[in-house]
Order: sequence, then structure tokens, then C-alpha cells
Amino acid sequence: MALYTQEHMPQIRRSHLPGLPQDIWQEIFKCGRHFHDPFERMKFTLLISSVSATWRFFVIQTSLLWSTIAVNHVVTRRLTTPEGQMGAQSEHFDLVNLFLERSRRSSLDVYVKLTTSNRDKMSTSNVFHHPPPALRGDSKSTVSDLAFVLAPHAPRFRRFHVLSTRYCPVKELLSSLPQVAMPCLQELHIDRVQRTHTQLHSDCPRACHDTMAFLNIQDITKQSAAEYFQDNFPALKSVALSAMPLLLPLFTPRYLTSLKLTLPQFDFVTELKDLLAANASSLKTSALWSPIL
Repeated sequence: MALYTQEHMPQIRRSHLPGLPQDIWQEIFKCGRHFHDPFERMKFTLLISSVSATWRFFVIQTSLLWSTIAVNHVVTRRLTTPEGQMGAQSEHFDLVNLFLERSRRSSLDVYVKLTTSNRDKMSTSNVFHHPPPALRGDSKSTVSDLAFVLAPHAPRFRRFHVLSTRYCPVKELLSSLPQVAMPCLQELHIDRVQRTHTQLHSDCPRACHDTMAFLNIQDITKQSAAEYFQDNFPALKSVALSAMPLLLPLFTPRYLTSLKLTLPQFDFVTELKDLLAANASSLKTSALWSPIL
């Protein structure tokens, strides 16, 4: 879809809609960002951009309206995905790319829901011992295609929320993110749902350092871990991690206002105490669960 240029302006201004100034229209349209559901925010943007030529012009010029990226991604094996399903996946990649392009330099709110396809699901009794091919750590799924689309924009992430029942798709997504400074990142929420605590921990490996490696930028300044982390993630205020392997003691955020951890069965009590102590003065809400607590 082509963007409007200055030569279109006279025609657009002669549309049947009231001749309000552009900044007034943009402020009105920004009310759509108050939808709690990120999918509804995207629908709102697409809806108002199709009302008229005038609205379309103003919506396209308002980059904040395109700064919410919400994806409900079905995790399947890349090479054996049915043709129709791959077409659906391709369409939502096109939509994501459209929003990324029109958001320009705005910070991004990214919400990813990873859903295992029915054809790759297995019974609960053996899913932890024999994960389906699309979810094994040594195979690639369509999650890597999604990561390829999102990864170049990681420095613009403001909110990054991932929801999944399985660990391997999360690992595939996060391990594909570049190790770059993320100065806009305020919220990092990785949630695992519809599992008991026992199942969550069974599905989380004891050692998987590349999963959260995007938080471990190579330090060439000889700063302390805490200072270096703060320099690269200065805006991080809210962290929620459910059964995810942490990079303690490298994961050293400061000034968090919210911290929610469902911890794997790892023995890092000392590092956890240090993390809590470092954020004690700023924390407003916290919730911790682990078999070792």
C-alpha cells in the first residue's frame, strides 16, 4: 500500500469530512491505543484507516497507531506445514511487516502468543519425554520465521510479552533476538500458561544459556554487570518470567517496580536474594514461587 505524498494533500483536504487540523485528528485517533486487548488496537487502526481518504492519510501519518504488534502464531514444522496454513501464517507476517513499517521510529508494544498446532500435539503423559518434532530444540519451526521478522526491531521494543504453554517455541523465539541495547524496553513478560507448576518445571531445562542470551550483551567496557545491564536496559521496570532459565548473575536489573518469577528448580538462592535486595527500594509488587523457597 503506497503512502500519501504532498501531491495528494489538496484532494484529501477536499473530502466530505470536517476540516479539522491534522494534530486534532491524530489526537482523536490515538484514543484507540487505550484498548486493553492489543489485537483490538490493531483492528482499530485498520478499521479507521479504511473509512475515507482523509482518515487514511492521518492514520498513516500517526506512527503511534501502528506501534502495537500482536501475533497469534501457530507453531508448526516449517517444511511439512499444509499449504493453506502456511498461507495464513504468511498473511499475518505481511500484516506485522506493514505495522512495523508504518510505526517508523516509534517504540513498539509486541505481544506474541505461541500456540501448538493440533497435528503436533501429543498426550500429556509423554509430551515432556518425547516432544513433537516442531517443538524439539534441535529442529526449526515457523517460530524462526516470526523471529526473523521481529529481530531487526528489537531495539525499539517497549513492551515485550510472550505467552506459550511450551518452552521450546519460546527458546526458539528468544534465542533469535540480537544482543543489542534495548533502551526503550520497559516490560519483559514471558508467561507459561495452562500448566501445573510441576509440568512447567519438567518442561524447562536445567541449562539453556542461549534462551535469554539477548539480555547478555558482550561487555567490552569492564563495567560491573549491574552497571552494564543498566546502561543497555535503562527503562526496564517490569519483569515477569514463568519457568524460564535466568542468566544470573548476569541478569541484574535495577529500579524494577514489578517482579514476578516462577523459578525453575535451580539453586541460585544467593543470586535471587541479591536481585531482590538491589530492587528493594523501587519494587511495588513482587511475587515469587519455586520449590526451593
